[in-house]
Amino acid sequence: MSQRYAALDDVIKEHQLDRNCTMSAEAIRHHAKRAMVTNSLAYILADAAETFLMDCEESLGKFDRHLRKDVKQRFKAMHKAVHDARQAARRAAEPMYKTESGYRDDACSDSDWWYNFVKLLDDRVGVNPQKTHLLLEFLLEMPSEGEGLWEPKMDDFYSE
Repeated sequence: MSQRYAALDDVIKEHQLDRNCTMSAEAIRHHAKRAMVTNSLAYILADAAETFLMDCEESLGKFDRHLRKDVKQRFKAMHKAVHDARQAARRAAEPMYKTESGYRDDACSDSDWWYNFVKLLDDRVGVNPQKTHLLLEFLLEMPSEGEGLWEPKMDDFYSE
């Protein structure tokens, strides 16, 4: 079992998922794993979003006295909402953090990784549809490292 799923058995046991569910043990493990990863990603992305907002506030602070009061209030309200979302995701993930798996430390470095990855994507791809398509093709062709929890397709990334 990979580090990412080290707490899976603890989560299943703590929430008595195997007793309260009519699914097979394999299905319980699959869906619990998917829930853990999804919650983990929510926490990581909320943490990265908060870092983006702190960067934004720092940049805005360079000319703070020139901003209108309503603009400052909107940014502060957005930052508070993202901070609250990150805290809620952290609380929901508590069972994963209780283990000795080192998951808590990994979550912090993971959010920094995603923060830097999103900045890199924005810088390299921007709004260029050809680069976006090439990047998606490349990523969709790579084999899954997530044990097949998701099966994205090119259509999932385009809205009509």
